[in-house]
Amino acid sequence: MMPQTTYSCLFVLATLLCSFGCSAKAPTPINKPTDGAASNKNNESPTGGNMPVVPSNEMKPAQPEPIAWKPFSPPSGRYSVLLPDAAQALPSNRPTITNHGVSLPNGRIYMVSESPQSLFDHPDDVAEALAVARDAHLGDKQALFDEEVLLGDDIGRTYAYVDGDDVWEARIFLKRDRLYQLYAVVPKAEYVKGDPDVTRFLDSFRVVDPQENAEEAKP
Repeated sequence: MMPQTTYSCLFVLATLLCSFGCSAKAPTPINKPTDGAASNKNNESPTGGNMPVVPSNEMKPAQPEPIAWKPFSPPSGRYSVLLPDAAQALPSNRPTITNHGVSLPNGRIYMVSESPQSLFDHPDDVAEALAVARDAHLGDKQALFDEEVLLGDDIGRTYAYVDGDDVWEARIFLKRDRLYQLYAVVPKAEYVKGDPDVTRFLDSFRVVDPQENAEEAKP
């Protein structure tokens, strides 16, 4: 379950809108040989008898299970994205805004918010419209970076900022009458720009345009 502070962030974002730890420890071998036993060429204990031999693979630390990324599309069918777990519906403060994503035990959150363009008072210029959405999200927070990004032929914006103990990295796109916002929330202590999992999530996003598909299907 996500902390209340994270839920608050999601509500404050309006579209614009969680932690456990894990560790791997090498197992301690049973009947670890003493110095005297280690120097015994016949692997005999000082009191007689053979010492147990610990296989070398038991000395290695346990390796974390690889994450199985899964494709996800919302009920609207308007986009697809890769997520590191089964997607869940996340809180929204308006019925026209839908949020889907995952919250992982390591404190990371990956989510996509979809909302009507009409929610935002912005000019018709896409670049300016994206800037309005970005500014509404950032508020008075300082962006770590703020850059233009492309999704096919469509422009978008990508930026990141610090919020408490987390870093939020975002990408936003405007396609026809919909605004899409992607957020990767990473604990500040482990955040780096270009994180492979964050990049995989953000780069996997695709808009599925029903109007374009219908036009392509016409004879």
